[in-house]
Amino acid sequence: TERLIRAWPQLGPIAKETALTRFMGREDQILTFLRAGSANSPLLSGLDEAARSRLRVHRNGEIRALAEQLFQAVDSDRSQALAQYASSLEIEGDSVHGSEVFAQHCALCHEYDGAGIAVGPDLTALTNRSRTALLTAILDPNRAVESKYLQSILHTKSGDVFSGVIAEASANAVELLLPGGVKQNVLRNEIASIESSDISLMPEGLELAISVSDMADLLAYLEQSARQPIVAEEDGGFMLYASKALVRGAGGTMDPNSGALTLITDDNVLVWELQNVPAGRYAIFTEAAVGPRYQGRPFVLELNDEVLRGQIEHTGGYGWFPQRKFGDWVIDEPVASLRIRLRHEIEGPALALKELRLEPIQ
Repeated sequence: TERLIRAWPQLGPIAKETALTRFMGREDQILTFLRAGSANSPLLSGLDEAARSRLRVHRNGEIRALAEQLFQAVDSDRSQALAQYASSLEIEGDSVHGSEVFAQHCALCHEYDGAGIAVGPDLTALTNRSRTALLTAILDPNRAVESKYLQSILHTKSGDVFSGVIAEASANAVELLLPGGVKQNVLRNEIASIESSDISLMPEGLELAISVSDMADLLAYLEQSARQPIVAEEDGGFMLYASKALVRGAGGTMDPNSGALTLITDDNVLVWELQNVPAGRYAIFTEAAVGPRYQGRPFVLELNDEVLRGQIEHTGGYGWFPQRKFGDWVIDEPVASLRIRLRHEIEGPALALKELRLEPIQ
Protein backbone atom coordinates (compact mmCIF):
# COMPACT_ATOMS: atom_id res chain seq x y z
CA THR A 1 0.00 0.00 0.00
CA GLU A 2 2.70 2.49 0.98
CA ARG A 3 4.68 1.68 -2.17
CA LEU A 4 1.63 2.37 -4.32
CA ILE A 5 1.03 5.67 -2.52
CA ARG A 6 4.59 6.79 -3.16
CA ALA A 7 4.24 5.88 -6.83
CA TRP A 8 0.83 7.59 -7.17
CA PRO A 9 1.94 10.57 -9.32
CA GLN A 10 3.40 8.17 -11.91
CA LEU A 11 0.33 5.90 -12.15
CA GLY A 12 -1.99 6.07 -15.13
CA PRO A 13 -5.81 6.30 -14.81
CA ILE A 14 -6.42 2.54 -15.06
CA ALA A 15 -3.68 1.75 -12.55
CA LYS A 16 -5.10 4.34 -10.14
CA GLU A 17 -8.59 2.85 -10.45
CA THR A 18 -7.19 -0.63 -9.74
CA ALA A 19 -5.25 0.68 -6.74
CA LEU A 20 -8.29 2.46 -5.32
CA THR A 21 -10.34 -0.74 -5.58
CA ARG A 22 -7.59 -2.53 -3.65
CA PHE A 23 -7.35 0.19 -0.98
CA MET A 24 -11.13 0.19 -0.37
CA GLY A 25 -11.20 -3.57 0.23
CA ARG A 26 -9.54 -3.68 3.67
CA GLU A 27 -9.85 -1.48 6.73
CA ASP A 28 -6.13 -1.28 7.43
CA GLN A 29 -5.45 -0.18 3.84
CA ILE A 30 -8.27 2.39 3.96
CA LEU A 31 -6.72 3.94 7.08
CA THR A 32 -3.25 4.03 5.50
CA PHE A 33 -4.69 5.64 2.38
CA LEU A 34 -6.72 8.27 4.27
CA ARG A 35 -3.84 9.18 6.55
CA ALA A 36 -1.59 9.65 3.53
CA GLY A 37 -4.33 11.65 1.83
CA SER A 38 -4.58 14.09 4.71
CA ALA A 39 -1.06 15.25 3.85
CA ASN A 40 -1.43 14.81 0.07
CA SER A 41 -4.84 16.01 -1.12
CA PRO A 42 -4.27 15.02 -4.81
CA LEU A 43 -4.20 11.43 -3.57
CA LEU A 44 -7.87 11.75 -2.61
CA SER A 45 -9.01 13.28 -5.90
CA GLY A 46 -9.55 9.84 -7.42
CA LEU A 47 -12.21 8.96 -4.86
CA ASP A 48 -15.64 9.49 -6.39
CA GLU A 49 -18.63 10.56 -4.30
CA ALA A 50 -19.84 6.97 -3.98
CA ALA A 51 -16.60 5.91 -2.30
CA ARG A 52 -16.57 9.02 -0.10
CA SER A 53 -20.16 8.37 1.00
CA ARG A 54 -19.34 4.77 1.97
CA LEU A 55 -16.35 5.92 4.00
CA ARG A 56 -18.40 8.56 5.85
CA VAL A 57 -20.78 5.84 7.09
CA HIS A 58 -18.18 3.08 7.52
CA ARG A 59 -18.66 0.76 10.51
CA ASN A 60 -15.08 1.48 11.63
CA GLY A 61 -15.25 4.62 13.78
CA GLU A 62 -11.72 5.77 12.98
CA ILE A 63 -12.41 5.55 9.24
CA ARG A 64 -15.69 7.47 9.68
CA ALA A 65 -13.95 10.22 11.64
CA LEU A 66 -11.14 10.58 9.09
CA ALA A 67 -13.60 10.64 6.21
CA GLU A 68 -15.72 13.34 7.86
CA GLN A 69 -12.57 15.36 8.45
CA LEU A 70 -11.31 15.01 4.87
CA PHE A 71 -14.47 15.14 2.80
CA GLN A 72 -17.15 17.78 2.70
CA ALA A 73 -20.32 16.23 4.07
CA VAL A 74 -23.26 16.01 1.69
CA ASP A 75 -26.33 18.00 2.72
CA SER A 76 -29.02 15.42 3.43
CA ASP A 77 -31.70 17.95 2.43
CA ARG A 78 -31.87 17.25 -1.28
CA SER A 79 -34.36 20.07 -1.86
CA GLN A 80 -31.54 22.55 -1.28
CA ALA A 81 -29.38 20.87 -3.93
CA LEU A 82 -32.30 20.79 -6.37
CA ALA A 83 -32.97 24.49 -5.78
CA GLN A 84 -29.29 25.26 -6.28
CA TYR A 85 -29.31 23.52 -9.67
CA ALA A 86 -32.73 24.69 -10.87
CA SER A 87 -31.11 27.13 -13.29
CA SER A 88 -29.59 24.17 -15.20
CA LEU A 89 -33.13 23.34 -16.36
CA GLU A 90 -33.30 26.59 -18.34
CA ILE A 91 -29.86 26.41 -19.98
CA GLU A 92 -29.89 24.88 -23.46
CA GLY A 93 -26.79 22.78 -22.76
CA ASP A 94 -24.11 21.27 -24.99
CA SER A 95 -24.85 17.57 -25.50
CA VAL A 96 -21.35 16.91 -26.88
CA HIS A 97 -19.73 18.14 -23.68
CA GLY A 98 -22.53 16.41 -21.79
CA SER A 99 -21.29 13.08 -23.13
CA GLU A 100 -17.91 13.85 -21.57
CA VAL A 101 -19.57 14.67 -18.23
CA PHE A 102 -21.45 11.37 -18.50
CA ALA A 103 -18.24 9.45 -19.20
CA GLN A 104 -16.51 11.03 -16.20
CA HIS A 105 -19.27 10.79 -13.59
CA CYS A 106 -21.91 8.29 -14.72
CA ALA A 107 -20.49 5.67 -17.10
CA LEU A 108 -19.04 3.47 -14.35
CA CYS A 109 -22.56 2.47 -13.31
CA HIS A 110 -24.95 3.45 -16.11
CA GLU A 111 -25.29 2.55 -19.75
CA TYR A 112 -26.69 5.07 -22.19
CA ASP A 113 -26.87 4.99 -25.96
CA GLY A 114 -24.25 2.22 -26.18
CA ALA A 115 -21.78 3.82 -23.76
CA GLY A 116 -21.08 2.98 -20.13
CA ILE A 117 -21.63 -0.04 -17.89
CA ALA A 118 -25.06 -1.26 -16.76
CA VAL A 119 -24.61 -1.69 -13.00
CA GLY A 120 -27.56 0.61 -12.27
CA PRO A 121 -30.55 1.28 -14.54
CA ASP A 122 -29.97 1.46 -18.30
CA LEU A 123 -30.64 5.13 -19.03
CA THR A 124 -31.42 4.39 -22.68
CA ALA A 125 -34.69 2.85 -21.49
CA LEU A 126 -35.85 5.88 -19.51
CA THR A 127 -39.51 6.67 -20.09
CA ASN A 128 -39.55 10.11 -18.50
CA ARG A 129 -36.96 12.41 -20.00
CA SER A 130 -38.25 15.71 -18.66
CA ARG A 131 -35.36 17.77 -17.40
CA THR A 132 -36.96 18.04 -13.99
CA ALA A 133 -37.25 14.26 -13.68
CA LEU A 134 -33.65 13.76 -14.82
CA LEU A 135 -32.26 16.38 -12.44
CA THR A 136 -34.21 14.91 -9.51
CA ALA A 137 -32.93 11.40 -10.28
CA ILE A 138 -29.34 12.68 -10.43
CA LEU A 139 -29.35 14.80 -7.27
CA ASP A 140 -31.83 12.79 -5.19
CA PRO A 141 -31.19 9.16 -6.21
CA ASN A 142 -32.89 7.72 -3.12
CA ARG A 143 -36.25 9.36 -3.80
CA ALA A 144 -37.32 6.45 -6.00
CA VAL A 145 -35.08 3.39 -6.34
CA GLU A 146 -35.90 -0.15 -7.41
CA SER A 147 -35.05 -2.79 -4.81
CA LYS A 148 -32.65 -4.55 -7.19
CA TYR A 149 -30.45 -1.43 -7.22
CA LEU A 150 -30.19 -1.02 -3.46
CA GLN A 151 -26.67 -1.10 -2.08
CA SER A 152 -25.40 -4.13 -0.18
CA ILE A 153 -22.15 -4.23 1.81
CA LEU A 154 -20.50 -7.62 2.16
CA HIS A 155 -17.81 -8.32 4.75
CA THR A 156 -15.66 -11.44 4.43
CA LYS A 157 -14.13 -13.36 7.29
CA SER A 158 -10.67 -12.45 6.00
CA GLY A 159 -11.45 -8.71 6.33
CA ASP A 160 -12.35 -7.78 2.75
CA VAL A 161 -15.27 -5.39 2.19
CA PHE A 162 -17.28 -5.14 -1.04
CA SER A 163 -20.08 -2.69 -1.85
CA GLY A 164 -22.41 -3.26 -4.77
CA VAL A 165 -25.76 -4.63 -5.85
CA ILE A 166 -26.58 -8.31 -5.49
CA ALA A 167 -26.56 -9.79 -8.99
CA GLU A 168 -27.14 -13.39 -7.93
CA ALA A 169 -27.48 -15.34 -4.69
CA SER A 170 -27.55 -19.08 -4.17
CA ALA A 171 -27.16 -21.47 -1.26
CA ASN A 172 -23.44 -21.63 -1.96
CA ALA A 173 -22.38 -18.13 -3.02
CA VAL A 174 -23.31 -14.48 -3.48
CA GLU A 175 -22.33 -12.48 -6.54
CA LEU A 176 -22.07 -8.70 -6.20
CA LEU A 177 -21.97 -6.32 -9.13
CA LEU A 178 -19.56 -3.51 -8.24
CA PRO A 179 -19.15 -0.06 -9.81
CA GLY A 180 -17.36 -0.49 -13.11
CA GLY A 181 -19.18 -3.74 -13.83
CA VAL A 182 -16.79 -5.91 -11.83
CA LYS A 183 -18.42 -9.14 -10.59
CA GLN A 184 -17.33 -10.30 -7.17
CA ASN A 185 -18.29 -13.87 -6.28
CA VAL A 186 -17.98 -14.81 -2.60
CA LEU A 187 -18.69 -18.27 -1.17
CA ARG A 188 -21.22 -18.38 1.65
CA ASN A 189 -18.75 -19.98 4.05
CA GLU A 190 -16.39 -17.01 3.51
CA ILE A 191 -18.99 -14.34 4.35
CA ALA A 192 -18.93 -12.72 7.78
CA SER A 193 -21.96 -10.48 7.14
CA ILE A 194 -24.07 -8.86 4.45
CA GLU A 195 -25.64 -5.49 5.21
CA SER A 196 -28.59 -4.62 2.98
CA SER A 197 -29.30 -0.90 2.91
CA ASP A 198 -32.35 1.08 1.87
CA ILE A 199 -30.31 3.47 -0.27
CA SER A 200 -29.25 3.39 -3.88
CA LEU A 201 -25.75 2.40 -4.92
CA MET A 202 -25.74 5.79 -6.64
CA PRO A 203 -24.50 8.36 -4.15
CA GLU A 204 -26.02 11.64 -3.13
CA GLY A 205 -23.79 14.67 -3.50
CA LEU A 206 -22.97 14.79 -7.20
CA GLU A 207 -23.43 18.55 -6.95
CA LEU A 208 -20.01 18.57 -5.29
CA ALA A 209 -18.45 17.30 -8.51
CA ILE A 210 -20.65 18.72 -11.29
CA SER A 211 -21.13 22.45 -11.90
CA VAL A 212 -24.46 23.98 -12.93
CA SER A 213 -23.26 24.45 -16.53
CA ASP A 214 -21.94 20.87 -16.66
CA MET A 215 -25.28 19.67 -15.31
CA ALA A 216 -27.09 21.51 -18.12
CA ASP A 217 -24.79 19.80 -20.63
CA LEU A 218 -25.39 16.40 -19.02
CA LEU A 219 -29.17 16.94 -19.14
CA ALA A 220 -28.91 17.90 -22.82
CA TYR A 221 -27.02 14.67 -23.50
CA LEU A 222 -29.45 12.47 -21.57
CA GLU A 223 -32.52 13.95 -23.23
CA GLN A 224 -31.10 13.83 -26.75
CA SER A 225 -32.69 10.50 -27.69
CA ALA A 226 -36.01 12.33 -27.45
CA ARG A 227 -34.63 14.72 -30.04
CA GLN A 228 -34.10 12.11 -32.73
CA PRO A 229 -35.90 13.54 -35.76
CA ILE A 230 -39.15 11.90 -36.79
CA VAL A 231 -39.42 10.91 -40.45
CA ALA A 232 -42.50 10.12 -42.52
CA GLU A 233 -44.19 6.73 -42.44
CA GLU A 234 -44.77 4.80 -45.66
CA ASP A 235 -48.16 6.48 -46.11
CA GLY A 236 -46.57 9.94 -45.79
CA GLY A 237 -47.91 10.57 -42.28
CA PHE A 238 -45.94 11.43 -39.15
CA MET A 239 -46.42 9.65 -35.80
CA LEU A 240 -45.57 11.78 -32.77
CA TYR A 241 -45.59 9.44 -29.77
CA ALA A 242 -45.67 11.05 -26.33
CA SER A 243 -42.92 8.65 -25.24
CA LYS A 244 -40.61 10.21 -27.84
CA ALA A 245 -41.31 13.81 -26.91
CA LEU A 246 -38.81 16.08 -25.24
CA VAL A 247 -40.67 17.23 -22.11
CA ARG A 248 -39.99 20.68 -20.73
CA GLY A 249 -41.20 21.86 -17.33
CA ALA A 250 -42.13 20.13 -14.09
CA GLY A 251 -44.59 17.29 -14.52
CA GLY A 252 -45.38 14.49 -16.93
CA THR A 253 -45.11 10.81 -15.99
CA MET A 254 -45.02 7.87 -18.37
CA ASP A 255 -47.58 5.13 -17.78
CA PRO A 256 -45.89 1.88 -18.94
CA ASN A 257 -49.26 0.12 -19.29
CA SER A 258 -50.92 2.57 -21.69
CA GLY A 259 -47.78 4.12 -23.18
CA ALA A 260 -49.26 7.53 -22.41
CA LEU A 261 -47.59 10.54 -20.87
CA THR A 262 -49.84 11.37 -17.94
CA LEU A 263 -50.15 14.24 -15.45
CA ILE A 264 -49.13 16.78 -18.11
CA THR A 265 -49.37 20.18 -16.44
CA ASP A 266 -49.84 23.65 -17.86
CA ASP A 267 -46.14 24.13 -17.10
CA ASN A 268 -45.15 21.36 -19.55
CA VAL A 269 -44.23 21.76 -23.18
CA LEU A 270 -43.83 18.63 -25.34
CA VAL A 271 -41.46 18.97 -28.29
CA TRP A 272 -40.96 16.82 -31.39
CA GLU A 273 -38.56 17.38 -34.28
CA LEU A 274 -39.75 16.34 -37.76
CA GLN A 275 -37.48 15.96 -40.75
CA ASN A 276 -38.19 16.51 -44.46
CA VAL A 277 -41.89 17.36 -44.30
CA PRO A 278 -43.37 17.63 -47.83
CA ALA A 279 -45.65 20.50 -48.84
CA GLY A 280 -49.36 19.77 -48.69
CA ARG A 281 -52.41 19.73 -46.46
CA TYR A 282 -52.34 17.64 -43.27
CA ALA A 283 -55.03 16.53 -40.86
CA ILE A 284 -53.92 16.57 -37.23
CA PHE A 285 -55.28 13.88 -34.91
CA THR A 286 -54.77 13.36 -31.18
CA GLU A 287 -55.15 10.43 -28.82
CA ALA A 288 -55.56 12.19 -25.49
CA ALA A 289 -57.57 11.79 -22.30
CA VAL A 290 -58.96 14.41 -19.92
CA GLY A 291 -61.62 14.55 -17.23
CA PRO A 292 -65.07 16.03 -17.85
CA ARG A 293 -64.58 19.28 -15.93
CA TYR A 294 -61.82 20.39 -18.31
CA GLN A 295 -63.94 20.47 -21.46
CA GLY A 296 -63.37 23.48 -23.69
CA ARG A 297 -60.02 24.58 -22.31
CA PRO A 298 -57.35 25.65 -24.85
CA PHE A 299 -55.05 23.12 -26.47
CA VAL A 300 -52.16 24.74 -28.33
CA LEU A 301 -49.88 23.45 -31.09
CA GLU A 302 -46.92 25.47 -32.31
CA LEU A 303 -45.55 24.35 -35.69
CA ASN A 304 -42.32 26.30 -36.10
CA ASP A 305 -43.64 29.88 -35.99
CA GLU A 306 -47.30 29.05 -36.65
CA VAL A 307 -49.74 28.60 -33.76
CA LEU A 308 -52.89 26.47 -33.91
CA ARG A 309 -55.41 26.60 -31.05
CA GLY A 310 -58.25 24.21 -30.39
CA GLN A 311 -60.47 22.86 -27.65
CA ILE A 312 -60.10 19.77 -25.50
CA GLU A 313 -63.17 17.58 -25.37
CA HIS A 314 -63.64 15.45 -22.29
CA THR A 315 -63.15 11.70 -22.65
CA GLY A 316 -64.95 10.61 -19.50
CA GLY A 317 -61.73 10.00 -17.61
CA TYR A 318 -58.02 9.35 -17.98
CA GLY A 319 -58.19 5.71 -19.07
CA TRP A 320 -59.76 6.12 -22.51
CA PHE A 321 -57.89 7.66 -25.43
CA PRO A 322 -60.25 8.24 -28.37
CA GLN A 323 -58.90 9.50 -31.66
CA ARG A 324 -60.01 13.10 -32.21
CA LYS A 325 -59.30 15.45 -35.07
CA PHE A 326 -57.66 18.64 -33.88
CA GLY A 327 -57.67 20.48 -37.20
CA ASP A 328 -55.96 20.90 -40.57
CA TRP A 329 -52.63 22.46 -41.39
CA VAL A 330 -51.25 23.56 -44.75
CA ILE A 331 -47.55 23.59 -45.62
CA ASP A 332 -46.94 25.74 -48.71
CA GLU A 333 -43.32 24.72 -49.21
CA PRO A 334 -41.36 21.59 -48.16
CA VAL A 335 -39.77 21.95 -44.73
CA ALA A 336 -36.39 20.34 -43.98
CA SER A 337 -36.79 20.65 -40.22
CA LEU A 338 -40.04 21.20 -38.33
CA ARG A 339 -40.40 21.64 -34.59
CA ILE A 340 -43.81 20.90 -33.11
CA ARG A 341 -44.56 22.05 -29.59
CA LEU A 342 -47.66 21.07 -27.62
CA ARG A 343 -49.00 22.74 -24.50
CA HIS A 344 -52.34 23.21 -22.79
CA GLU A 345 -53.86 25.91 -20.64
CA ILE A 346 -55.72 23.71 -18.19
CA GLU A 347 -54.86 24.38 -14.58
CA GLY A 348 -53.10 21.46 -12.93
CA PRO A 349 -52.01 18.01 -14.18
CA ALA A 350 -55.08 17.48 -16.30
CA LEU A 351 -53.95 15.97 -19.60
CA ALA A 352 -52.76 12.53 -20.66
CA LEU A 353 -51.46 11.99 -24.20
CA LYS A 354 -50.56 8.93 -26.24
CA GLU A 355 -49.79 10.46 -29.59
CA LEU A 356 -50.28 13.13 -32.20
CA ARG A 357 -50.55 12.17 -35.84
CA LEU A 358 -50.17 14.19 -39.03
CA GLU A 359 -51.93 12.56 -41.99
CA PRO A 360 -51.60 13.95 -45.51
CA ILE A 361 -54.89 14.85 -47.16
CA GLN A 362 -54.91 13.72 -50.78
